[in-house]
Amino acid sequence: MTRPAKVEIEGKDPDGTWLRVILKEGKKRQIRRMGDASGLPVKRLIRIRIANLTLGELAPGEWRELTKEEIAQLIGYKK
Repeated sequence: MTRPAKVEIEGKDPDGTWLRVILKEGKKRQIRRMGDASGLPVKRLIRIRIANLTLGELAPGEWRELTKEEIAQLIGYKK
């Protein structure tokens, strides 16, 4: 069991529905499993934030070093 997720409908188009899923705690592939269990197959996932860090303009596979401020935020981050 994990903490409850928050789900909002972001938009609809002929190919499906865009959902915003906010997890406070999760396990590997949890969003895909939630979709399967509810009959809503997941075609694409886009992670936009981890804890207090937003991913901004980073491309897939791209990375950057964390700032001292970001590290301090993560150390003090509470779930």
